[in-house]
Amino acid sequence: MTSTEPSMTDAQQRRNELQALHRRQVDALDAYDRALEQTSLAQAALTQSVVEAVNVFGGIGMATELLGITAKEARAHVAAHEAAVNQQSDPVAGSVLEAGDG
Repeated sequence: MTSTEPSMTDAQQRRNELQALHRRQVDALDAYDRALEQTSLAQAALTQSVVEAVNVFGGIGMATELLGITAKEARAHVAAHEAAVNQQSDPVAGSVLEAGDG
């Protein structure tokens, strides 16, 4: 028997290495998806807190001064909040958007 032929154990070892690599790749993609979800939730919470500050402090001017953000950033949060509220209150528009994504 010559040692130049790959043995069954070499093939099995390579298969195991490929399976381990695949598992790591899937784990990396899952971690990325979880991080995106956490980022999305954090962004929504930030938007909600900016909108609340604008309401509590009587306008964008005072809220931006106290929060340390620009008026442009505050308006973007307010607009995002209003868009989310409008989308939730109009289920037909939401279903049309979802149907177009597929």
